[in-house]
Amino acid sequence: GAKHGVSAAASCDDCHEVHDLRSVSDPDSPINPRNVSKTCGKCHPDMQRLYDMSIHGRAVKAGVPDSPTCTDCHGEHLILSPRDPSAATHANRIADETCGKCHNDPIIIAKYSLREGVVDSYTDSYHGWATARDHGHSATCVSCHTAHLVLPTADPESSVSEANVVATCQQCHEGAT
Repeated sequence: GAKHGVSAAASCDDCHEVHDLRSVSDPDSPINPRNVSKTCGKCHPDMQRLYDMSIHGRAVKAGVPDSPTCTDCHGEHLILSPRDPSAATHANRIADETCGKCHNDPIIIAKYSLREGVVDSYTDSYHGWATARDHGHSATCVSCHTAHLVLPTADPESSVSEANVVATCQQCHEGAT
């Protein structure tokens, strides 16, 4: 069954239902992309709720096969803390390797009309420079766009929408305008 606590990890049956194994392509499989957030949500309900409301979660539910699920960012079996330098979600790796895997891919960008150059824009910024050089705590993609409730800038609920961007910057830069 599901485990809870800092040092406890999931066991095989938490995600795979070992007595009713199903292929990832089976729509009823708990590891089918459309079901991954629900599977992870058994232990991480708050993250599931946010992800399901995000542009990524909504795209998965709509059948967009390229949209990332929990396992695309966190991995499937070796899920590491974001504080671990080996984790795909570590600050030094997230822009190029995790978010950049899609947001820097010309095929994905063209296919879904995503904004070009966002990863380069970040890596060329002070935040990207400071993060790449382990210069203390610096903003990464998830600092501004959030880790799970990622929404397009045009969405009024987005942390980087016109109405919210100043408050997002003020989380680190008190008095920002």
